[in-house]
Amino acid sequence: MGTIVKRFLSDGRVRYSAQLLIKRDGSIVYRESKTFDQFQTASDWLTQREKEVKSRSFNYSRDEDITLGTAIGKYLEITEQDIGRSQLQVLRTLQANAISNEKCKDISSPRLLSLFRSLGERCQPQTVATYASGLASVFSVAKPALNIPLDIRELREATTAARRLKIICKDSPRSRRPTLNELDILTKRCDGTQIQRICQGSCYSQYFRLAARMR
Repeated sequence: MGTIVKRFLSDGRVRYSAQLLIKRDGSIVYRESKTFDQFQTASDWLTQREKEVKSRSFNYSRDEDITLGTAIGKYLEITEQDIGRSQLQVLRTLQANAISNEKCKDISSPRLLSLFRSLGERCQPQTVATYASGLASVFSVAKPALNIPLDIRELREATTAARRLKIICKDSPRSRRPTLNELDILTKRCDGTQIQRICQGSCYSQYFRLAARMR
């Protein structure tokens, strides 16, 4: 399925081209190649790539013009049952952002850092970190599972820079527990109307989290 071709440059240097070719019913359905300076590096890449291509979820119809919004949609199709409501909301919000219309192959670390900056203008740094985490879940599986050209290294560089610039940070602990009066107000809100009584379980779950000073 994969081969490594040794090539000589005009100046005498050697390059190794790792080539991957997939056929179905006599027709080529997927082709990929990458050039390396060292034979061992080419061999390691080819071995890893062959494992990724053999996976059932691999998408052979490679589309270089696919947008981030479409990539997020494809990610949700295969994982929506396995992610929480918070992450789902984050990804839906990102789909409505202007960056979702940009091609995956063009999304770089400066562009992602710009996104984090814009989010930071209306969100707390902890919330921006949540968006970065949501993107990381998409970027980490996009190329191996969906064959979408999203580079996780670009996201890591942008996230590292955003941390250094204080654009994103970890959740800070609550400085105090709510007062009894505040908890009483929350209880009354939960019991106030028929609609709120339907959500009573959720309300009291939040009640406990507040009382325990949890996030």
